[in-house]
Amino acid sequence: MFTSSTVRPAAMPWRHGGLSSETFGNGMVHLLSYNRALQASEIKLKQSTNGPELQRYTYSYGEVNQSSSSVDTTKNNGQIGRIDGYINGAKQWDQRTSYDSLSRLSTAAEYRGDNGQQAWLVNYDFDRFGNRMQYQSNSNVAYTTVQPSDINTARNRFIESGATAITYDPAGNILTDAKFRGMNYNYDANGRQTFAEHTDHTNQQTSVYDCAGQRVQSSVNGTTRQTIYDIFGQAIADYTNGALERENIYRNGQLLITAAAPVLDAPSINVALASNGATASASSTLDDGRLPIAAINGDRKGIHWGSDPTTGSGWHDATNGVYPDWLQVNFNGSKTINEVDVFSVQDDVLNPVEPTSTLTFTQYGITDFSVQSWNGANWVDIPDCSVTGNNLVWRKLTLSNPVTTSAVRLQVTATPPGPYSYSRIVELEAWSGAASGSGGPPVMTYLFTDLQGSVRAVMNNNGLGKRLAPTLACAPARKATTFRILIVRSMRCLSATRPDWITPGGESMRAWRADGPVLIRCLGVLEIRKASIVIPTRKMIL
Repeated sequence: MFTSSTVRPAAMPWRHGGLSSETFGNGMVHLLSYNRALQASEIKLKQSTNGPELQRYTYSYGEVNQSSSSVDTTKNNGQIGRIDGYINGAKQWDQRTSYDSLSRLSTAAEYRGDNGQQAWLVNYDFDRFGNRMQYQSNSNVAYTTVQPSDINTARNRFIESGATAITYDPAGNILTDAKFRGMNYNYDANGRQTFAEHTDHTNQQTSVYDCAGQRVQSSVNGTTRQTIYDIFGQAIADYTNGALERENIYRNGQLLITAAAPVLDAPSINVALASNGATASASSTLDDGRLPIAAINGDRKGIHWGSDPTTGSGWHDATNGVYPDWLQVNFNGSKTINEVDVFSVQDDVLNPVEPTSTLTFTQYGITDFSVQSWNGANWVDIPDCSVTGNNLVWRKLTLSNPVTTSAVRLQVTATPPGPYSYSRIVELEAWSGAASGSGGPPVMTYLFTDLQGSVRAVMNNNGLGKRLAPTLACAPARKATTFRILIVRSMRCLSATRPDWITPGGESMRAWRADGPVLIRCLGVLEIRKASIVIPTRKMIL
């Protein structure tokens, strides 16, 4: 039973060993029932042991009649024929699934719980190889058709010609997918994907793997993310640009609790971006294809250099070997900036890649420069923003003391020696505001899943309506907090589905912290000790 000394959710099994109930740290109760075949027939989430029902899902096994929704349980071979979903006791929908003679999904449909009308329908067929086709009459579901003419039957692959061709390497890995995703891919000798980009060569991503084949690092659009795994291969921590983003806690191989870095209300904004109202000017300009505006259009690579400055290219001055040159950006009003990023031209100017913090140049970048701010009367050097001997394509300058100004000026005083020693800038960025996800205590989140492992409810200890410090990590003083539950109406989680935020009984449930939590990291897993919440008539231990 659940006692005040329990640290993990309390659980009670059925006689056959199946879980019958468990109580989460915030008081929610998860219940399971089984049929005579020991198959899970119902899962339920309640507000508390004797509290109201929040969600319920019932499972019927056997052959379903798509028209009447009845299920012939005498043909129960372990396949789910119908699922019924309820929220607050009211039926929301039922989903019906039919299978072919080889037990492959052939039809799936959902019907509304209030009037029984069909919400969506999909049909599938299979060829002699087992490839799934989808070109029959479907309803209210967007999809890309797959029909027999799309398959090269001699090689059992998609056709490699036409407007939606899919090409392969000698090992059978997809190199170009113009049909479904519009992507290009590269792989290592073990067939692991190391590079991906859109077919227009944008949004490039690189990946690194460990000896077990797990992806441990990925870099895309200037963001590098690392993932740490435990001995079971479960991702227990994620880092973004070196900062801890999230830690995960598992139970029986399924994600149970996450501890994530909070997202602040004021994410960082590039105030030097033209789409944010900024304008640009320069000491000189070589031609109309490399205007100052090209350095504040959001393109960090310098695609199609020398043409179309509104979407790519960059700024190029007109004085060969004469310095200083300058590029000026006027903001849309006075801004407080804490970071400046300078992007130079890459050596392979015709085939640029997404710049990283280690990418270097030898030919077209800028080596000596400084960044100045306008104080209303004069241009003054910004501390921490003077650089000499630079060879990095992407130079990030972090200000130890943020500066409030209406404009910045990048002043170039040297470039690599050669017959064409011009100043060239692909992009100039100035960032304002706190970085998203930085600082503050972790946000603890509990996950409630259905029989298929799909997340049905997300329960956490944040404040409702505005961002407050979670109860699990607040100061020793007494502090009130409000629990909330995210209810997802449809199993399909379509964008048209609107989640509802509800509170128990339709009113706020207040809790007061009795003693502070102690957070301990052990082998990368976040443990929680001595964090209790007192509610007027009962005590819950998280």
